[in-house]
Amino acid sequence: MREKKAVLWWVIIGVTMLLIWGLSLFGREMSTAQSDAVQGFLGSLFGEWIYETLFYQNIRKVAHFAEYALLGAEWAGYRLTVRGARRPPRWLLLAAGPLTAVCDEALQFISARAPMVADVLLDCGGYACGAAVVLGVSRLLKKYSAAK
Repeated sequence: MREKKAVLWWVIIGVTMLLIWGLSLFGREMSTAQSDAVQGFLGSLFGEWIYETLFYQNIRKVAHFAEYALLGAEWAGYRLTVRGARRPPRWLLLAAGPLTAVCDEALQFISARAPMVADVLLDCGGYACGAAVVLGVSRLLKKYSAAK
């Protein structure tokens, strides 16, 4: 059972990383088209005024943060749910986000886009927040169940 759980986590994390890296391989035109589509959807969902006020300039940054928050949450979930030899060490949990972010930005050289150190930092922040939420909720649940 532990082996299946570990493999499932690797598949989930692998798909997320492929999605992140795959999006970085799109050229400027495709990336802009994707952002425009998301912007149009959010504009229709929230209304033009709210959308333009809150999201318009920040949509790509929010996307960077969110995809890395998901990745951080997945790595933390893996660390929490898999035991024994298949459990990833702490250093891997700490290093996976920054390493993925650096590779992500490096891939943008291939697609003739502009890699940015600020995006690596934003990605690391998203990763840390996602992992912290999962680890924090886990800790709270353990305290709550121990108090019963």
